[in-house]
Amino acid sequence: MLPQCDVVIKCNDRQAQELSSDEHTDPEPKARDATTQVDEIDFVTRSCLNQNLHEMHIRFDNIKLMPCGEYAIISLDVLADGRILVLSECAMGLYSIKLTLISTFDIKHRVNDMCIVKENKDGYLNVAVCFHKLNKLQIVEHFNEFRELSYITCEGDVISISMCVYHLAVLLSHYEVQLLDIATGHVCYAYKEFRWTINGSIVRLCSPIRIHICSSKNLLIVVDENTIYSFNIKDGKCKEDTLYLVGSCHWGYSQFSCTKPEFKDANDVKCDSNGNIYVATSKSIYQVNSTGTARTLIQHYTDANDILYGFCKTCAIDEYRNRIVVGFVFSRYVRVYDYTLPTNDT
Repeated sequence: MLPQCDVVIKCNDRQAQELSSDEHTDPEPKARDATTQVDEIDFVTRSCLNQNLHEMHIRFDNIKLMPCGEYAIISLDVLADGRILVLSECAMGLYSIKLTLISTFDIKHRVNDMCIVKENKDGYLNVAVCFHKLNKLQIVEHFNEFRELSYITCEGDVISISMCVYHLAVLLSHYEVQLLDIATGHVCYAYKEFRWTINGSIVRLCSPIRIHICSSKNLLIVVDENTIYSFNIKDGKCKEDTLYLVGSCHWGYSQFSCTKPEFKDANDVKCDSNGNIYVATSKSIYQVNSTGTARTLIQHYTDANDILYGFCKTCAIDEYRNRIVVGFVFSRYVRVYDYTLPTNDT
């Protein structure tokens, strides 16, 4: 019998207009299929692939603050049109490119993570949310306002999620990573174990916290209690049967670097279109290139009385507008940093 995830459709109606940072007149959203999703990934990344993002320089003379409410921030991300999506303990908020609130959605359960499943040029947005010690995913859409779209029941409690080109990747509580078909919940690919490419020995994850898919490089990034790992993954078209695979790890930060930082307090991980990795620890944002070399981008200084910012929890990169967005655990504000890149004649 094939592994399946039960999908319960809650809402099928859609609205015909979307509000983003600027005004849009939106047509009816297109049905999501593999071709459409590939086009959307290309829409997000095509103009950024030639930028040398590993040479970015953070500007500390123009930091912006975005008010985000009183609840602790869990995750955030930036859409291609510049809107910012923030997931807190009790709600999801969508903010304009001008850092003003557009819309909110109440969350009924304690959340673990979220990821953008779909976005298009007209402003339509589709988001997946996973919950603490629950085996369910909630799919939410935004088209003029947030609407609950569906639920997916998985084969174990879900720790973290991230979107591939074709599938939704879920990290389960027994440390298995599955790639799901969003439309049916079918498990198309299941990574039961992970091994080192160099010698075939088992990679022993220690309480993994977050995953992130780098779609442009077909990489799965995993953060656990001790370090970060980069795995090669396969994400093809949907399979009728489940394909069981072994994840191939080509590097882990602690294995090849004897210098600090040691990512023992990492909270979040993201990637850019070049394959660089961004790690949010409690006090810093680091950038790690494809060879595992790390450098500090943003150092966050705090103490027990720093109520304004608290500790770094999550981050996201906006390659179109040269911005890095950082969320904090005990803060009412998100920080937005600009960065510069070297010019061709330097």
